[in-house]
Amino acid sequence: ADELQLFRFRNPGLVSFEIKGEMVGNQLDMVMQVSFGGFNSPEKRIKLVDLVDQFAVVLTAMPFVSVGTKAKAIAALKGFNEDDVKKVVPKAWDLASTEYEADW
Repeated sequence: ADELQLFRFRNPGLVSFEIKGEMVGNQLDMVMQVSFGGFNSPEKRIKLVDLVDQFAVVLTAMPFVSVGTKAKAIAALKGFNEDDVKKVVPKAWDLASTEYEADW
């Protein structure tokens, strides 16, 4: 699975650290590494949240959502991948123009 890096904080120096937030599939992870001089700790990955699990909890708490609807929603989230998303092409802006039209 491809991972999407959401953020990265780094503090270089003799005692340094790096903290990253990564999305892998439906899971949000925090990845950390600490360095002391020339010694590096192994990269540690901590699972913060699984979006499908959290969504299932929310749907279960809603009394008007049927079991079938919940199952369909969960299956849709679990089967979600890059093929389901339209490619976004950046639009070049004419900086000399004062009029812009929103596409959304």
